[in-house]
Amino acid sequence: MKYCKTVHSLRTFILIILLLQGKTHGEPHCSKFHYEEQTLKKIIHLEFQMERLKSEMENTQKRTMDMLNELENFKETLSTEFNGIKEQNRLDLENRSEDFRILKDSVSIPVIAFQSRNPSTINPKSGDKIVFTVTLHDSANSYDNKTGIFTAPVSGTYLFNVQLCLASGTKYIHYAIYVESTAVTNTLLYDSSQRFCNSATAIVYLRKDDGVYTKAISTNGNALREAGYEWNMFSGVLLNNK
Repeated sequence: MKYCKTVHSLRTFILIILLLQGKTHGEPHCSKFHYEEQTLKKIIHLEFQMERLKSEMENTQKRTMDMLNELENFKETLSTEFNGIKEQNRLDLENRSEDFRILKDSVSIPVIAFQSRNPSTINPKSGDKIVFTVTLHDSANSYDNKTGIFTAPVSGTYLFNVQLCLASGTKYIHYAIYVESTAVTNTLLYDSSQRFCNSATAIVYLRKDDGVYTKAISTNGNALREAGYEWNMFSGVLLNNK
């Protein structure tokens, strides 16, 4: 009887184990290896994603560096062109300034004019210069009232005028305006009874330092008269300095 109970108990234990084993094999479960496999797959996938991200970042960095290099090259090119334009503008400005200076000098007429009166004597001798001793105006200090000579400070075209007043009593004076040793105008004053004033004008081109004066070519003595309303005068003005 005891043997039978033992056998029965053993059978029951084996049946329970089989049932437990059957139950265990019939239900799905996750082993340690399965978990590690899944984790490894995720790690590999993550590494792949990181490699791809790294590659994209490197490509982006390369493109950025290329763009920065292009911008730097463009900046250098632009700076070079700007400096070239700046230098060219400076040269153009200097040339134009010089052109303006030349143009200004060519169109600008310096103020050169003089006027003098009161001859040193009313009795000039034949061949004498008539020296007008009182300078009324001389913008360039070009007339010498001790020698009677106007010296041209610049080359150009000048206008000169001489007015002489003839004394009464059959007087005469033949006079002329001279440039250096050449007469550029000739005038004869003569009257047997009346005194009067007459003038002579000359327009001449002078070189710098040319001398201009009035000369009595011939006269019969005491031919001039200087009074309050009768002035003997010599004057000149620069018309053009070309």
